[in-house]
Amino acid sequence: MVCAVIAGDYVGHPIRKGPKGIAIADGFKLIYLTKDNVKSYKIITEDICKSAASGISRGIVDGALLGPVGLLEGTLEKNKDVYHMAIQFRDSKRSLLEVDDVIYRQLVKDLS
Repeated sequence: MVCAVIAGDYVGHPIRKGPKGIAIADGFKLIYLTKDNVKSYKIITEDICKSAASGISRGIVDGALLGPVGLLEGTLEKNKDVYHMAIQFRDSKRSLLEVDDVIYRQLVKDLS
């Protein structure tokens, strides 16, 4: 599985482990996902997407963190080792990440 940004800012950019932690690779620059530059994050589940898409609770992803979360409904895999995370950066940029279990666990540890 390729870990990458699948929506929002930095779409199409890979996510990898760098010398200082997990980062989005933006050309030769690494944008580290740390408490210093990430304001908040949410783990996007199929239940959240269905709920947001039905209009029941659009605020569940911090005021529609990435806009219409319902667009994700068809893209969520039923694979336990694949995670989708919505990231809001301190500079107001937003990204939706698709990551494997190893990257997911490290990100949760680094951002908690």
